[in-house]
Amino acid sequence: MRERVAVRALQAIRRARTAIIALSERIHGAPELGYEEVKASAWLAEALNEHGYAVELPYAGMPTAFRAAFPGVPERPAIGLLAEYDALPDIGHGCGHNLIAAVSVGAAVGLAAVARQLDGRVIVLGTPAEEGGVEGAGGKVVLLERGAFSDVDAALLLHPSSRTVVAAPSSSREALEICFRGRAAHASLAAEAGASALEALILTFNGVNALRLQFGPSVHIHGIITQGGTHPGTIPHRAVARFYVRSPDAVGLEYAGTRLRELARAAAGATGTNVQFRQFSHTYHAMRPNPVLARLMEANLQCCGLKPEPAGGGAGSTDMGNVSRMLPSLHAYFAVGDRQVATHTSEFTAVAGSPAARRSLINAARAVALTCVDLLVHPGHLERARLAHRVP
Repeated sequence: MRERVAVRALQAIRRARTAIIALSERIHGAPELGYEEVKASAWLAEALNEHGYAVELPYAGMPTAFRAAFPGVPERPAIGLLAEYDALPDIGHGCGHNLIAAVSVGAAVGLAAVARQLDGRVIVLGTPAEEGGVEGAGGKVVLLERGAFSDVDAALLLHPSSRTVVAAPSSSREALEICFRGRAAHASLAAEAGASALEALILTFNGVNALRLQFGPSVHIHGIITQGGTHPGTIPHRAVARFYVRSPDAVGLEYAGTRLRELARAAAGATGTNVQFRQFSHTYHAMRPNPVLARLMEANLQCCGLKPEPAGGGAGSTDMGNVSRMLPSLHAYFAVGDRQVATHTSEFTAVAGSPAARRSLINAARAVALTCVDLLVHPGHLERARLAHRVP
C-alpha cells in the first residue's frame, strides 16, 4: 500500500511542479519582514485552499500565521508541515524561507491527492517571524504558547542550504537589548559634565571580546549598536545595542548571559551611567534530535536525488528548537545550487531565487511527502518517533 500511495503523491507534485516553483519565486520577489508577511501568507493560503485544504488565516492571534488542514479525514495522528516565509532586512530571502514555504506547500499538494488513503492527516502551519531581527521574533514560540501544536504528533521542516544534512545541531539563543543612559554635554566645552552612554557600550563590547577565550568555541556573543548618539559634538546620553547570546545548551546560555549582564553593569559603574536590559525576541532552544524521523527523511532524500552528508560546521538558532522540545520534530537541510554559499548573505538570496534551486525544491517537497506517507501508512514509525522523543 505504501508504494501505491507514494506514487500517487509524487505524481500530484509533478503535475503541480510549475505552480510550486512559481509560488517560491513569487515570495522571493516580494520579501517581507517577520510579522509583516501579508502577501506571502495569503499566497500560501490560497495555494492550499485550491488543493482542498481548509485554511484559517489569520490564526492564533497573529495576522500572518495560518493553519491548513485537510477536512473529512481522521484527525489523529497529525503530521505538521511548517512553513517559514519571512525575509531578512536589506538582503531579502538570504535564508531561503521562500523555499521552505514552497517545500511544505508542495508536499501538502502531493498528500492532498492521497489524503483519504492515509491513517491520519497533514496540517500545514504558517509560522511567521523566525528570523530574529524583528521585535518579538519567534512565531513558533507564540504558536506553542497558544496551543497550535496541541493536535500535532510530529513536525517536519526542510531548510535550504549548500549541503543536504538530516540532523544538524542548533544552538540555544537569547536576544538581549542593553540600553545605557547617561548625561548629555558639549563634547568640547563641558565634557566633564557629561556621562557617555556610548563609552559604556564600547566598554561592554571590549569586555565581550576579552572573554571570548573563556567562553570556548561553542558559546558566542555578537551584537550591533542600534543607537550611539546623534551628533559628534554632544556626549551621547543614550546608547543601545542588541546582542545574541548562543550556546549548545541551557547551562552555557545562562552562564554567558549572566556574564554579559555583569560586563554591562561594570561598564555602567565605570562611566557613571545607568543600564537596563530587555529581551527583544523569544529565547530559542537547541534542537532536540529525533533519530527515527531522521532515518526516514534520510532514506527519502536519497530516493529523491538529494545526497545527505554528515553534520558538521557551526550551529545557528531556530524557533523550531522550541517545537522539538514539545513533540517529535525534524529540521533538516537540503542543498541548493552547485557551490558553497553561506546563508544570511546577498549571495544566498540570489541562489534562493535562481533556476538552480528549482530541482532541489521539488525533490525536497517529494522527500517530505514520502516521509509523511511513511508516518501515516505505517503507524509503527510514529510510535517509535514518540518513544525516541521521550528519551532524555
